[in-house]
Amino acid sequence: MTIEASQVQVGESDAYLARPVGAEAGPGMLLLPMITGIGEQLRDWADELAGRGITALVWDPFNGRSTDNTTRDELVS
Repeated sequence: MTIEASQVQVGESDAYLARPVGAEAGPGMLLLPMITGIGEQLRDWADELAGRGITALVWDPFNGRSTDNTTRDELVS
């Protein structure tokens, strides 16, 4: 199944949206960030869900730092 994914804003917070292309409205899932923010692993999980027909929104209400641009040592300090 083809998906579309993008960074979006939910109010003042960052989010990542992955959804199946061309599918009618179906199930959805809200994913909360890990301590490492909305990193590659969490985006991959959202993409996998979208590939199975489930719209996935990863929402970071804390606007936390991510392992994409921060080392693990910096995340815990």
